[in-house]
Amino acid sequence: LLAQNDQSTSFNAWPVPVSNELHLNKVMDVAVYDANGLRVKVLRETDRIDMSDLNAGVYYLVNAENETIRVVVE
Repeated sequence: LLAQNDQSTSFNAWPVPVSNELHLNKVMDVAVYDANGLRVKVLRETDRIDMSDLNAGVYYLVNAENETIRVVVE
């Protein structure tokens, strides 16, 4: 399953929902925000994100092009 895109984006993430490692379809800089808009992670030049330390809920990934996708952590 790919992340549900809120708009047309050039990046995707899987698996969704995720409990451990989230994979991105290309290497990029990415920030992870919680549902309240608080930035909880920033990663540079990566194609995977360790989500295991995050509480269950909805998060948003924002790349350097300011594209956003929604992911669910369980």
